[in-house]
Amino acid sequence: HFYKRLFAMSGSRFLVCVYGTLKRGEPNHHWLSSPENGFQQFQGQAMTVNMFPLVIASRYNIPYLMDKAGVGNKIMGEIYEVDDKMLGKLDELEDHPRYYERR
Repeated sequence: HFYKRLFAMSGSRFLVCVYGTLKRGEPNHHWLSSPENGFQQFQGQAMTVNMFPLVIASRYNIPYLMDKAGVGNKIMGEIYEVDDKMLGKLDELEDHPRYYERR
């Protein structure tokens, strides 16, 4: 499963698409909104072109997006521009690449 889609930009900036607990108003959004974690700037909302299965699991009701394109639903997310430092903090939260995988 993966937690964000990554697109390299110029310099050390990246576009990431987050879904679930990293979105605004959700319990882990403070990882994105905290300036100590690095730079972020909200770019807008997005929806996947392909469908993916989204599973809510564990005792914490954590959303997992399964890497099975063409099955499930289109997924709504939020696009953020982030720097290397923020990307590293998001990887720390999501335990990339052991638990969640970004690509």
